[in-house]
Amino acid sequence: MDALVPEVVGVGTTGTIVVGAMVGTVVGTITGTTVVVGVSTNVVVGRFANQESYGNQHGGRETGSLSPRAAPRIYANPSHTPPTPKSAVAGRLIPRESGAPRGKQGGEAASEGIKSTPPRGQLAGERRVAAGRPEPRQQQQQPSSSAMQPSRACLWHGLAFAWFVFIASATSQISVAGVTDAPPEIVAYGGPWKFLTFLNLVFQAALCGISLLVDGLTLMKKQGIAKFVLRFRDLLFGSLCFPMSLFVSTCFWILYFYDRQLIYPKRMDALIPNWLNHAMHSSIFPFALIELCFIPHRYPSKGERLALLGISSLGYISWTVHIYRITGWWVYPIFQALNPLGIAAFFLGAIGVLIFYSHMGAFLCRMIWGDTVVIFDSSKKKSK
Repeated sequence: MDALVPEVVGVGTTGTIVVGAMVGTVVGTITGTTVVVGVSTNVVVGRFANQESYGNQHGGRETGSLSPRAAPRIYANPSHTPPTPKSAVAGRLIPRESGAPRGKQGGEAASEGIKSTPPRGQLAGERRVAAGRPEPRQQQQQPSSSAMQPSRACLWHGLAFAWFVFIASATSQISVAGVTDAPPEIVAYGGPWKFLTFLNLVFQAALCGISLLVDGLTLMKKQGIAKFVLRFRDLLFGSLCFPMSLFVSTCFWILYFYDRQLIYPKRMDALIPNWLNHAMHSSIFPFALIELCFIPHRYPSKGERLALLGISSLGYISWTVHIYRITGWWVYPIFQALNPLGIAAFFLGAIGVLIFYSHMGAFLCRMIWGDTVVIFDSSKKKSK
């Protein structure tokens, strides 16, 4: 029976902490509270203001709201093997150090146990180690299954490069010989280089050529050089090729179905066959979408995209104004029907649409490939 005599190991401000003689740890002092632990319990089971908390004889928990002056009860079962001494601090189990005096251990825990609480991740790691389970390793990110293999991408870019070179060559060889009703703007100063459609074909051919070079270097395991060229490919695609392709295709066909005389007069049919018209203004749209959806791209940052797009837009506007000053004809018939204020508004609206398409491309790229683009089996962070 002497082993059941409670031992007072610490006194709080206005309360008393009492444990059995075989109890291992007292983890804290609580103002105005009496905490009692049975001999075979070894766990402080609660903290209640002006209340008492008791452990039952089998290591379970029994809490109740009692009077502050109620006599403490101690549950004990000498025949029951006490569990490993632990202490509960804010829902955390702390093993008692072996060999340490119970009174001293309780005092130390009373002054330090509640204050030092390790992070939740550290506790989870301790539990995994205690259970014999290794720490989880961060899995290496693999390329998306929707991305083309390097060999297929090389074939795709090779065919696209040949197509755009052929279309650009056919466009540049348009001749007005023998055509009596040739539109004056078709023979004006600047040749095909004054048309945004032709410039877009040149940019698409350049993009496919650079992409073909990247694919070839990848197949030859020259990834160091390929990564260097890759930056120029993604900058060209995200800043110019994608927004310009969508702009040329959508703007041309909207004006064409509204009033084709504003963008593509009927007399142009004598110079440009129907299949070439669709090759210049229709095929560029699906190519841009396929390139975005099946070829991983590290989209350039917003500043890079807008800077290159703005410089190119201002350069083309200056080029068309220069042609008008030299020849007296605007590049597109729609400008003949507008006053100077209307032309300025049209240019500003066109720049706004290009910026919208640029942001849309960045958004779609992030939705398809996520915030991390995996190229060459290594992850690269995308720019915002």
